[in-house]
Amino acid sequence: MSNSFESAFKNDVSKAFRLDAPPDATTTIGGKSYVYFGGDGYLGLQSDPSMISAACNAALKYGLGSATSRNCFTAAPVQEVEQNAALFLGTSKAYYVLDEANIADLFLLALSNSFERAFVDEECFSFWNLRFKCLNGMKSSDGSLNRKELISFKHCDPNSLRDLLDRELNVGERPLLITDGVFTNSGSIAPLREYDAVLKEYGASSILVDDSHGIGVLGANGKGSLEYFNFDLTRVNQTGRELIFDSQNDNSSSFADLCGDNSIDCSVSSGKKPISSRCDLYMFASLAKAIGGFGVIAAGSDLFIEKLMECNQTCYAVPPNAIAAASAYSLSQIEKLHKRRVDLQENVRYLRSGLRELGFDVEDSPSPIVVIQAGTVQNMRRIQAELELERVLVSFSPTRFKDARGAIRIAVFASHSVETIDMLLNSLKRALDSKDV
Repeated sequence: MSNSFESAFKNDVSKAFRLDAPPDATTTIGGKSYVYFGGDGYLGLQSDPSMISAACNAALKYGLGSATSRNCFTAAPVQEVEQNAALFLGTSKAYYVLDEANIADLFLLALSNSFERAFVDEECFSFWNLRFKCLNGMKSSDGSLNRKELISFKHCDPNSLRDLLDRELNVGERPLLITDGVFTNSGSIAPLREYDAVLKEYGASSILVDDSHGIGVLGANGKGSLEYFNFDLTRVNQTGRELIFDSQNDNSSSFADLCGDNSIDCSVSSGKKPISSRCDLYMFASLAKAIGGFGVIAAGSDLFIEKLMECNQTCYAVPPNAIAAASAYSLSQIEKLHKRRVDLQENVRYLRSGLRELGFDVEDSPSPIVVIQAGTVQNMRRIQAELELERVLVSFSPTRFKDARGAIRIAVFASHSVETIDMLLNSLKRALDSKDV
């Protein structure tokens, strides 16, 4: 190591926050053990020995990087991710890509022929606004996304959505609602059933859910936000050709034109709102949160997944084989991990109850992300620092939450114990008592 490089390395302040162990219920920084309430490893799978073994075995067999692309040759682990994702979510096919930006672009391109205006929850608006800007001018089903307007509505507010639909949607235009299933900054669960009811008043419409923080956590089998709200999962990520319904009871034209089938008529009433219609459902999810792996999957019908693949003209990179093998293993096990999900929900309830006893306005929710505010930004930074001195790690999110102050974000895992949660609550109480907020 050169003298200049060695000096810079020794003086690198970021090393003080470098994890020296997996980010699980406890972790290590600088040789010291900490209780960890950061990140998003909700089921503790990121450090599961079987996951690590699957990755190591694949690295020995296939090498580290894939050194190929999706339009060339693909190793077995990547194909296994897609097979296991389809089995887990009950579909015929799935598509596995590197990151959420890539899959978001593919959905926008594939769905471009089924909406005129997109309505996005304000908490995830910046991400989707960037995706629209990046895609501006790119070829899509109808030529480009240039004519598609993106409009934000108030966070998790169906009334705000309805008001904007009334004000912004022209007669005959089809809306696309875009939302997270579980929001990483606030922990809120999107009211998908209420959105579905609102959108059905406006004719042919669609909902696109980024369920990266819901998959593995919510639903009886861990299939995410749509399962949690009892949606029919067989209707997710389908095209008009698969969605056969009684035309006497349902009058939408949905996604049929994506595959050239325009036989389903969209009847419109004499007023601004069309008669009641079906709302089509689309979803993708990251494997880097509760699943404990890496990359993003979309699972659906053969026709829909083939359309996504056709739209992928910019990113042919294949996820690394070792990580793909671990992700494939996790997907094969996730539905069986009932006890971990039960443990997680018990921990969520225990933490939320303890925070309410400390005076925080925390709702009763199954979301493993709990966000609290305590006075000013400076005071919350102080609380975070005092917890760190007591070997308890939480994160501070400067992202707007209710107001411009930011918030303390706490992530609870299935691998946390009552004792570790009590450590957090007791440390937090001492930090609150040490200075008025």
